[in-house]
Amino acid sequence: MKIELLDWGLIDYRLAWNRQKALLGEVIRDYEKGYLIFCSHLPVITIGRNPGPELFRLPPVAISKYGIEVIEVDRGGSVTAHYPQQLTVYLVLSLKYYGMGIRQFMDILEVGASSAIRDLLGIDLVSRNRGLWYSEGKVVSFGIGIRRWCSYHGMAINIETPMDINKLIHPCGEKGTLLGVNDICRNKLDIEDLKFYLVKWLLQQLVSLRN
Repeated sequence: MKIELLDWGLIDYRLAWNRQKALLGEVIRDYEKGYLIFCSHLPVITIGRNPGPELFRLPPVAISKYGIEVIEVDRGGSVTAHYPQQLTVYLVLSLKYYGMGIRQFMDILEVGASSAIRDLLGIDLVSRNRGLWYSEGKVVSFGIGIRRWCSYHGMAINIETPMDINKLIHPCGEKGTLLGVNDICRNKLDIEDLKFYLVKWLLQQLVSLRN
């Protein structure tokens, strides 16, 4: 097992997407390799392979006036937004090498994010349609791509939410808004603590699968 940790900081979405695909090629060639990547993105709206009927609150022409690009991408799920006040986590690895199915992999991501937010901030999130919600606010979005049983893409954890974002989309095509953990709790989340927790959690799960 060879998991490399990468932190790309604030990065353009298309550049990160291309980097992921390059790493995916490496993992397909060598199943023991894997990459856990942290980053955040300049404002962008992405649409997955299962978009559903109600995506936008405004017509696409109106959204373009905000200077936000809309990109169709090769992950599951519907529409979501990325922006600098969000931690995006990409996991590029071989599900086959770890003996995982897609559902189990998604469960690991979801439980890891939920546990981190509960243990670090005392906030209990509710799982709904492969997302984590606080009341009618979506805090964590999930969407992965699979190629030759290797994963890419991952999850996005909202730390704070710019108000303009919620004027533009229905998160994952559902009623509600995007909501950041710092919008819920007086205690502000330390991003480095969140990264440390997720690294520890995810590596523990992967090690246990190989034992």
